[in-house]
Amino acid sequence: MNQFLIGEKCVECHNKFLDGDDVVVCPICGAPYHRVCYNHAGECIFKDRHGEYEWQSEQDALMEHCDNMEKVNVEAEQAAAEGMPFPSDNDATFDPDSFADSYIKSIYEDFSKLKKEFQPVDEVNGEDVAAYLGHYGTFYYMRHFVKFSKKQGSILAPNFAAFFLFPLHCFYRHMNFLGTICTILFMAIPEIIMILGQNLVNNGFSADTMLVLGSLICLIIELFMLMFFNYLYFRSSIKKIRIIKEENASLSLEQQRALMHEAGKPSKINAVAFTIMITTFGLIIIQLLNSYIFTNTITL
Repeated sequence: MNQFLIGEKCVECHNKFLDGDDVVVCPICGAPYHRVCYNHAGECIFKDRHGEYEWQSEQDALMEHCDNMEKVNVEAEQAAAEGMPFPSDNDATFDPDSFADSYIKSIYEDFSKLKKEFQPVDEVNGEDVAAYLGHYGTFYYMRHFVKFSKKQGSILAPNFAAFFLFPLHCFYRHMNFLGTICTILFMAIPEIIMILGQNLVNNGFSADTMLVLGSLICLIIELFMLMFFNYLYFRSSIKKIRIIKEENASLSLEQQRALMHEAGKPSKINAVAFTIMITTFGLIIIQLLNSYIFTNTITL
């Protein structure tokens, strides 16, 4: 392993390289990967930007940032000596990257604190959870996961993505079982209400009442997803991380976390495919059910 890469981060899993790690480097842009991360990715993640992108180490990036800041300070002093406002319209030296760097640094500092605050659950620690979540909404979920790990307060935590993008968000986050059950219930309840409604309408219930009842039950399912998705996602993540650690006990810690990162990566393809599959299956069942009800009605 190139000694200059020790302490740098794998561009795929974002974990630091340790001495002895099996590391590969993209021959075009120079981006470094754990070999297992590169094999999972299948190609350089910067492939679309090859020709314009060149990987830069954190140390080089810091040196460039310091050079930029020094340049800004020099130009500011010159502008002040000449009685000119800074930056001037003709020679704008405002460096938005410096502000972005400060913001990102503060985020990383807060995230590092969260990883330390996470209380181990079933031998799963904060570093494991961070690897599983990756950089896909990590900070949002990590805050809730820390609270759940400490068993502080309520397990209720609103997730509006789960509410407005139901059931896509379940499948996007690989919550396939939960998404399947809720989708089936969501589609089946109106049909069940319709079947029961034939008897209830005869007993004094109006058709409008049955429609409102069905809509109310569907809303309850969505509200359940809104308030409980984060906790259910927390429990699912812990379970999957623990299974990865148990099934790959012979691998190094970095390799295990690379697998966690891959397993936790959200999938748009999974979201669309499962939604289409479950919805199609539900519609077929509903059609068969309606045909059965219609046939029985004609017979009667």
